[in-house]
Amino acid sequence: SLKLHFQTQTITAGRLIATGDRVYATLGNYAALSELDAATGEVIRTFTDTEDTSEIVLSGDTLF
Repeated sequence: SLKLHFQTQTITAGRLIATGDRVYATLGNYAALSELDAATGEVIRTFTDTEDTSEIVLSGDTLF
């Protein structure tokens, strides 16, 4: 049988973008923007000076 384990954390709408094999999200209310591997959830990098991000927008290949 399949067992799923989740960490409890709320990600507000507008602060999560999934594209291809990447997910971009803030991992906390006041956290910086992180890039994650969509398959594993592993944090690939965290973007500096993005704390307090309230919304993420993807246009083409550019995040705003």
